[in-house]
Amino acid sequence: RTKSTEDKNDGLTYCNIMWTGSALPARTQKTLVRSTAASKGEEGSTGLGLSISKELATAQNGDLALIRSDESGTHFRLSLQSVAD
Repeated sequence: RTKSTEDKNDGLTYCNIMWTGSALPARTQKTLVRSTAASKGEEGSTGLGLSISKELATAQNGDLALIRSDESGTHFRLSLQSVAD
């Protein structure tokens, strides 16, 4: 239920993660990648792993962002510094 893609642009590598499950509640979306966030939904826990992932991305001069969450699913984007080939 996830799909990842990579695209190198502007010195960053982007990985898009799409989850086709139910949308995240609006109140959860605002705090989802904070280190204190954790929520339990119908399909299990979300939050802590995302906040750890964001901290790791930030430590590597990257980012983890929630792009959208609606009836068609949830889309996160991980960006990291590209490594020269």
